[in-house]
Amino acid sequence: MARTSIKPEDTDIQVPSSTAATALSIPSTQAAVEYDPSTYDDVGRDIETPVLGLVGTVGALAKQFRNQAGNFVLGDTLLGNTVQVIPVAVVKFYAERWRDGVEVKFGTPLFATRKVFESAAAAAKAGYEVDFNNRAQNRVEEAARIGYLVLAPANDASGDFAIKCGDLRFARAKCSYQRGGFRAVFRKIFDHANKVALTKDIVTRGLNHSALFAAAQPWTHLWTLSAEACSGHDNEWYEPRIAKTSPLTPETVAWITANYGTTRT
Repeated sequence: MARTSIKPEDTDIQVPSSTAATALSIPSTQAAVEYDPSTYDDVGRDIETPVLGLVGTVGALAKQFRNQAGNFVLGDTLLGNTVQVIPVAVVKFYAERWRDGVEVKFGTPLFATRKVFESAAAAAKAGYEVDFNNRAQNRVEEAARIGYLVLAPANDASGDFAIKCGDLRFARAKCSYQRGGFRAVFRKIFDHANKVALTKDIVTRGLNHSALFAAAQPWTHLWTLSAEACSGHDNEWYEPRIAKTSPLTPETVAWITANYGTTRT
């Protein structure tokens, strides 16, 4: 059975090759992974899930989409300054931020070997701390990835939104969040998932973020992503924000559950 996974140690969300249920896979960064040759035969391995990106004031997207800062893009398709999404999978992890007293910045040689850990406990075993006082020589920070179904914009003719549910069309997407985006997007989505789990009397104790989200099946609403202009220390940038909007129809919820819902981890 093909499945989707969001892996903390890479940037891939593997896309299911059929309409089978989607699962979230969080391989351990500590233990050896058993070799599974069928992984390489699954057609989903060779289907690329695009990144849902936010054009900033600098960086690769800013160069590709000049004068479009504050707009979202899906792969190479410009979507505008808001986009409607349905979160269908999440994973929380911890990304290396400082190593031996040196900051692991994007674009530096250290970033190419940046470590990630599936839990704060795993990071601690490797000598890393979540340190808001900025004292530890080795630090990690909270991060997350979210798998989305992105709703096609009105009058879209890109051909990127090939998934159909009734009159709606979607595209799969993946997005990573740290810092402001982690607080303003991931935490809001996960808080909603936790509330749904409580209303369903799901025992959440002992579940990690991915397992709780999958068990709750919290795809109850459309969410609207937007961009907020931020400034500080003589810099300007954009950060994503999200708000829960219209509820989905029971038919759409059932379709997502049938195609993406699973409690497997």
